[in-house]
Amino acid sequence: VQCIWNQYAECALQNGKFEFVKELMDRWFHSVWNAQYSQNGFSDTMDGENSLRLLESWISNFSQIDVLFGLLNLSLYKLLKNDHIEGRLAIDRALKTAAAEDYKHCVREHAMFLLTDGSQCKEDAPVSGILNILHGYLVDARAFPASEPLSRMFIQSIKKPRVRQLVSNMWSPVSSDFSLVNLVLEVWHGPSFLPQRFSNLKDLVDLVEAIMEILPSNYQLAVSVCKLLSGVPDSASVSFWASSLLVNALFQAVPVAPEYVWVEAAVILLNLTDIQSISVSFHKRALSVYPFSIKLWKSYLNLSRTTGNMGTVIEAARAKGIKLD
Repeated sequence: VQCIWNQYAECALQNGKFEFVKELMDRWFHSVWNAQYSQNGFSDTMDGENSLRLLESWISNFSQIDVLFGLLNLSLYKLLKNDHIEGRLAIDRALKTAAAEDYKHCVREHAMFLLTDGSQCKEDAPVSGILNILHGYLVDARAFPASEPLSRMFIQSIKKPRVRQLVSNMWSPVSSDFSLVNLVLEVWHGPSFLPQRFSNLKDLVDLVEAIMEILPSNYQLAVSVCKLLSGVPDSASVSFWASSLLVNALFQAVPVAPEYVWVEAAVILLNLTDIQSISVSFHKRALSVYPFSIKLWKSYLNLSRTTGNMGTVIEAARAKGIKLD
């Protein structure tokens, strides 16, 4: 029930119906919250101590999923009432309560609260502040659930647990999941993951470097960085840095990125950097991963027009059964 209320409010917010959401959450508070707890003497003017007591009593009486979404609803209600302290109390408790399967959704709501509240997450917030928030999300064990290897019957049939685990680790390396960080960045900055305006390029570089140090295979962020910097006045050093970031991220990703990502990266590299060796090595690696990708072969052919080895590329493609014009 609490989840339905929450989804209804979120859908209305996404459609810009702010006044309707205020009315909806008022109805939620009085029909759900007050109706169940009026006998305890709690009201919408509770102080922090009473709120804590109420949250504790709720946790002991309801299912975990109802507790989670009830706390999210309470946080939204308090935020709409400009009671940021009580709202923060509720959203923090929701984050603590969330099960592993609900953690990512709760992090998204928590990040949205910080953005709306404005006390910690601002457009001009220092890099250290942003990193501290991200670090708080990532250090939680729920951020990186245990990775399951691809289904292999011979691994499952190994009877000795230690041997089975050893073989699984050897055959199934998996990069750390970067979707949680990108989810938070998208909440704060939109689909680009990054602020579109920045006063100091060094701040952007420091932020990206710090994130990539934790999640070096975050190719989605690397693509966004390259797109953003493509509009920056010519700077060979910045272009080289961004290009290297993208190439290294794709090379380290396990499992490998989808074909369309490699194709997009190839176009970005051709437009971003004049260092042909980077693009050449990238195309060779990309074609070793997707040897029958016509789009990648055509991109490599376009690159060869500047490097002067068109014949070599055409012959290599023909060996794969691909005819290039």
